[in-house]
Amino acid sequence: EPEGTILLTGDQVVVHEGVILEKPEGLEEARRLIQGYVPGAPCGTVGSCVLTDLSTGRQVAGVDKTEIHFNPIPEDIVDTLLEEGAVLNCAGGLMIEHPLVQPFIERITGDIDSVMGLSSRLTLRLLKELQSE
Repeated sequence: EPEGTILLTGDQVVVHEGVILEKPEGLEEARRLIQGYVPGAPCGTVGSCVLTDLSTGRQVAGVDKTEIHFNPIPEDIVDTLLEEGAVLNCAGGLMIEHPLVQPFIERITGDIDSVMGLSSRLTLRLLKELQSE
């Protein structure tokens, strides 16, 4: 491999009440998941990132966690989200970027890009760490 070639690998899961959530298998499961995001029961994401220097084989790894606190999402909003169907493509039916969902997010602990899939802060920290060794 050419000097300086870095391979980035990563993954993310959505966690709610101690359970790892996958993409909903159908509309009823999506409804149940979305309705479960209520005050006092935040969901979260856990993302991992591994950087590998392909010329040396050296690796660094890290994990980033977030918490998303919701206010109740009204039934008509849930119905619209389900009609659109995009929630079926997201782990836990979680679409914080959706304009209909955003008004019901009380707060996010952590970085939005981490919720969306890859923490830029973690990735940059790992890159600096890999380059400094």
